[in-house]
Amino acid sequence: MIKVIGDSGSMGSIEHALIAPTKSFENQFLITKSSPVQAGYVECLSIHTWNIFLYSEIKHIKLHDSSGCLIGLFIGTLIDYNASKIIEDDMVVDATLDDDAIEAFIYRYGGGFLFVYCDGDKERLYLDAGGIRSLVFDAQTKQAASTTGLMLNDEEYKRRFDAELFEALDVSNVSMEGWFTAGLTAHHGVERLLCNHYLDMKSWRVQRHWPKRDVVTAQSTADHAVRIAEIVKGSVQAMVNSGSTVCALTGGTETRFILAACRPLIDSLAFFTVNGLDSAKDIYLAKKISQAFDLKHQQLRTVMATKEEQNTWLYRSSHSVGCSNMLTHPTLRQTKAFKYLVGGTGGEIGRAFFWKPADSNNMHLSAKDIVSRCGMPSHPRLIEAVSRWLQSVSGFNPLMQLDLAYMELRVSSWAFAQTYAAADKNKMHPMLCRETCQLMLELSPAAKRESAYITEGIKALWPELDAFPVNKYGDYRDALAILAKVSDPKRVLRKLRKTLRR
Repeated sequence: MIKVIGDSGSMGSIEHALIAPTKSFENQFLITKSSPVQAGYVECLSIHTWNIFLYSEIKHIKLHDSSGCLIGLFIGTLIDYNASKIIEDDMVVDATLDDDAIEAFIYRYGGGFLFVYCDGDKERLYLDAGGIRSLVFDAQTKQAASTTGLMLNDEEYKRRFDAELFEALDVSNVSMEGWFTAGLTAHHGVERLLCNHYLDMKSWRVQRHWPKRDVVTAQSTADHAVRIAEIVKGSVQAMVNSGSTVCALTGGTETRFILAACRPLIDSLAFFTVNGLDSAKDIYLAKKISQAFDLKHQQLRTVMATKEEQNTWLYRSSHSVGCSNMLTHPTLRQTKAFKYLVGGTGGEIGRAFFWKPADSNNMHLSAKDIVSRCGMPSHPRLIEAVSRWLQSVSGFNPLMQLDLAYMELRVSSWAFAQTYAAADKNKMHPMLCRETCQLMLELSPAAKRESAYITEGIKALWPELDAFPVNKYGDYRDALAILAKVSDPKRVLRKLRKTLRR
């Protein structure tokens, strides 16, 4: 049984049906040398000996060599944020790309995409900087896909399902927001590719390709903040140039920073806030800001998913993540008139999200430490997987290890395992590209602890926004909100997991 929050907020249950009653692979893809397991693809492209099956009219950009041979393919949306445009045209390269050239070529773009590259001795799959266009793979059958259901037939999907780990990681309890991380998935033999790693399709091994060394600490937080804001503005401008765009607006930091960065664009943007059970503060602050600056703002009523929609959401996320989005994802259908939806995921990389007050570069981090920072149960197989991940960052200082853990084990593994779960919206995250990630990692420890790039950016770009508190009412209601949190046993358990080793 999968435990869920019912419409009334009390714990209920729905039958755990592994196979979605209505399959839909919209915006998904399969990479294989054999025939697809699932029918319904609309296009097949061949690169070298690989077939790429596209299951809807997914945006894709072809890469040819100088002789016209197809050697690469971008699947998804590429944004040239410096030119404020979305890439539409195919590309040509004159020579085989070495590792450094691949890095420079791919990561000058923002957006959300997968890059397939087959040329010379390289046959590789790369993710965008945040892993937005998520990918799973089966090394035994030599297949990669957006979700596990495209690689396994129904019988295999059920047979290889890891029910024990699924339950142990609390994926079945959406109030705990459980997920599979460090490359693990809900199926034996299926792995998830993490951002900052590529998949070698010859050896079917995963290799870290970025970062290669510790970063140099920035001297000026303000300069980094302004550059991050320029990138965000360029990305959102590209969306506006391509179609109607709506931005999330909460009481929090990232959406406030995006608002400040996009100040010159506000007449071309719309904004929304979800009016849910726990969103009173967001609604209050978003309404105050919208009224003060005449923003086009709407409140979205929470729409609960049916049991069938919940099962479909789980199947489309490869049963690898459980959270309240499974229950409320139909809410965003109220933004269907817009081509793009802008979110703020990833900005926490520059805000010491996994740090504790006493953390320093003199400490030693274990796999159990990382698991506790994620708020996850200390399961032996999870510890083993995180131990392998920790070896890949052994050359970095502990604070950077924590930042990369947040980026790879939380954002890439939790947030973007959901990419295909609700396929009815082109959701973009302009805080995430290689350059913004580099800039956020370079911030000083003090700047990260104080979320200084947020405050410095807002001060430089839209200082009037400082009149509105962040995630606070600014009155007695803040004390009441704290009392509500400490009296909620689920919130307390999540907090304990993050502060205590289990």
